[in-house]
Amino acid sequence: MDLNRAYEILMIPHDADLDDVKKAFRDEARIVHPDQYANVSEAVRARAEEKFKLLNEAYQFILSYYDRKVDAEEQQRMEAESRELAEKEAAARAKAEREKQRVLEEQQRREEFEREKELEESKLRWKVAQESRNLKSERDFSVVKKPNHRFAISWSIGVVLIAYALLTNGGVPLLSLGIAMGLIAIISRGKLPLWVVFVLSIGCALIASAIREIM
Repeated sequence: MDLNRAYEILMIPHDADLDDVKKAFRDEARIVHPDQYANVSEAVRARAEEKFKLLNEAYQFILSYYDRKVDAEEQQRMEAESRELAEKEAAARAKAEREKQRVLEEQQRREEFEREKELEESKLRWKVAQESRNLKSERDFSVVKKPNHRFAISWSIGVVLIAYALLTNGGVPLLSLGIAMGLIAIISRGKLPLWVVFVLSIGCALIASAIREIM
């Protein structure tokens, strides 16, 4: 028995569905069923039985074919679903991996940006500190050097006056003036202007002379 022969026995087209097969079998079975020939000769009854047997065999063959076809289609469907599921899982894993790589690259960019920012801030702090040190050095130099210059002048004049007074016998006023200038230069550390030193020195010399006159 082959499929074409089974369709011929049931007298149905090859594109018939399962419902058409069952309907054709029922219709033919009512006609050739042996119970329909109970009151006929044995020969006719035997031919009916043989035809019913062949009809049933064709019907069972087609049912078996449909079962195999359904099983094959179900297997194909399951395989297709399995492939689709595997593809979806692979796509999800690939997407997760891409997202992980994107996050990692973003983190690396942020870390690189933070390092560059920290480096720039460090350079800026170093530059500001260097400028501050330079400014402080300049300020200290201007503060220290000018008083030292004044001190040197005041001290030198005082020493010269003392020496001149001693060498030429210039008298107490000149000697007092030189001593006063020297003392004021030492006490002020050169922070006072020269004219202030001169005025104070003259004042001290005059006071010293007045005290000497009184004594």
